[in-house]
Amino acid sequence: MKKVIYSITILVLIFLGSSCAPGQGKDILIMTPDGIEDLKEVIFSNFGEDKQVHSLNLLTKNDKSGTFEMAQIMYPENEKVFSQVYIVFLGKVQEPTEIDSDITSGTVALKDIGFDRIEIAFKDSQKLVEEKTQEFTNYRLVDWGFSVESDNKIVSSFTIVATKKEKGNTIYGERIIGTQEFEFEFELDGDGTVKSTSGLIL
Repeated sequence: MKKVIYSITILVLIFLGSSCAPGQGKDILIMTPDGIEDLKEVIFSNFGEDKQVHSLNLLTKNDKSGTFEMAQIMYPENEKVFSQVYIVFLGKVQEPTEIDSDITSGTVALKDIGFDRIEIAFKDSQKLVEEKTQEFTNYRLVDWGFSVESDNKIVSSFTIVATKKEKGNTIYGERIIGTQEFEFEFELDGDGTVKSTSGLIL
């Protein structure tokens, strides 16, 4: 789902090109304490901190810098499910779009979704990589998805990217074509445990 949303965003930005001014504000690194506070301010001011949602997806720029670029929420309304997107480049929230979905999970207010989990889980995921190998450096968080389960527990999935210190192959991670950057995917369960889902499982 996140990769599909990311692809749609890139198409939108290419289409708009230089006809739109960039969104306002400073760059937000979503894996740092200051960045998370700035992120919360953006999310709450654009969607509303009391907005009840099934999920929140966060994406960064495609240069893998870890700089926040887009947020998407999915939420119920009048027995339907809607998607709404905020894009930094445009500096505003797009109109809601009804989606064909049979989501039956619970909801939670955006203010209660647990942004403080992000920094801790990012550090835990880096430790998991480093327990396996010391081949990588310059870790960045490039996407994060919160979702609410039917029992209202909040779970997350996320991707980090790291730079391989030396050229050559490795058994870990998924190489971003033409680069020395490698992706690792993780999940964070409702009890706060981080586990690898791709990149460390051999």
